[in-house]
Amino acid sequence: MHDNEANRARLMELERAMTELDPSTEAWWARVPERNALRDAIDHTWRDQHRLGTRPGFDRRLPWPSDVAGRMRVLRAYIEEYRGVRMTLTERRCARLEAVEAQTGPVGSALDGWIRIVDHVARDERDYGVVLRDAIGFEVVEGRWLTVLVQGEGDYAWAVALDVVGDDDPPVVGLHIEGSRRARRFVLDLDRPDGHHGGYRHITDFVHATLSHQHGFLGPHERLAQWHCPPGWAWRHWERVWEPMEIARFDPSTLPNESPQRKRVRAFFRAHGFTELDEAAMLEAQIGSSYAALMREYDAEFDARLEDEADYSLNELVEFLEQSEAG
Repeated sequence: MHDNEANRARLMELERAMTELDPSTEAWWARVPERNALRDAIDHTWRDQHRLGTRPGFDRRLPWPSDVAGRMRVLRAYIEEYRGVRMTLTERRCARLEAVEAQTGPVGSALDGWIRIVDHVARDERDYGVVLRDAIGFEVVEGRWLTVLVQGEGDYAWAVALDVVGDDDPPVVGLHIEGSRRARRFVLDLDRPDGHHGGYRHITDFVHATLSHQHGFLGPHERLAQWHCPPGWAWRHWERVWEPMEIARFDPSTLPNESPQRKRVRAFFRAHGFTELDEAAMLEAQIGSSYAALMREYDAEFDARLEDEADYSLNELVEFLEQSEAG
């Protein structure tokens, strides 16, 4: 395919046609491969002048359908249009999905769709890095749950109960991760939903919230490199992406059950003066990443000094982390 007047005209025709279609439909996705091939062939500067695939965004706010298939198409459309990662999934076979089902038995359509999305973006580090900052899950833990994502700091995970993995769109619960990497223990989060932490009524709601939570942390793919805006703009303007909606949360209990790991992370934030955060999610990403790196690098010493809660001291923790950073 070449950059010529005929192909430029065809691209504009396709782009106009797609504005009339709903991204939750097969008709919209049927046009994506040709549109992307034309975008790749045609001069970037010319396309940017006409706003044809060089900047994050969509021609309108994204809908949130009631059906699982429609929701998964819209989530892929968000990744395609706002993150710049090509999300045309043509392969029927997915080794990651087969590995999960070998542990759990057949999974439902929403979990199937989420596994395929993660598998697709994980094939290229650049793609994964503009969509997710957390770690891939899909591990059976405690003989009861299948993790669907693990927080980047390594102290929290989201999971689906094994007895409902075959449901069309099952609920997601939060799990605190306690202990060291050598002896991890996953404990059900009984707190009320707090920010991204906590449960969700459906996997699709969880995926939506996950992308929302990470929207402002991560820059878009180099395909969308023409986008320029102040830090935090995307995070503060997330509501402009979607039509008004309410994400269904799952509240297992009102009883607090905060893990020692989570207390330590919060203590680390407080010790660095972050008590009221205007850009909470962005600051948490920066501080949390530093915390996680230190835990990985000094895992043995960290466990030895902080394993016994009776000997735990906030000042000792902060002193240890600061010495580690200085070293």
